[in-house]
Amino acid sequence: MIDSRDTIAAIATAPGEAGIGIVRISGKKALAIADKVFKPKNGRKPSTFKTRTIHYGWVIDDEALLTVMRSPKSFTREDVVEINRETLIHKTIKRLSKKLFVDIGLQHVARFDFRVDGDDIYFLEINPLPGMMEGSLYPKMLRASGYGVEDVIVESFKNEIGRQKKATTFRYHID
Repeated sequence: MIDSRDTIAAIATAPGEAGIGIVRISGKKALAIADKVFKPKNGRKPSTFKTRTIHYGWVIDDEALLTVMRSPKSFTREDVVEINRETLIHKTIKRLSKKLFVDIGLQHVARFDFRVDGDDIYFLEINPLPGMMEGSLYPKMLRASGYGVEDVIVESFKNEIGRQKKATTFRYHID
């Protein structure tokens, strides 16, 4: 018999193919379990994270995002953690995006749009100027990965300066 005070874990992803796989853990031991299976980039234990936060790290050797929702302000009114991991389709789309980015010769940032139908992946378009407003998806993705729009701007300038130095550097000899 299930005790309502037990900590439960369940797959929270809908059946079928998806971009991510989600495991939801709910109950008094949710954060302690997260401490054992999730290794965050910042090295802190998930049990120290604030409520309603998302953290980048690893489960086993796979990249993952961990969402923390502390009681009583969660759907179950208990401590809840969600572990989001990439699926094979997501990894394939990521690999295709990197290849397209390099092969086309894009610089800095771009958003790639794909449609997935079963096992088929359809490339739709590239947006080399993704929205950077505070409420846009791109800044939200950056924050979830521990970065900000400012970080992208600084790195873009560093890369551009490095590329210009390579392009304008030449050697000569005068007799």
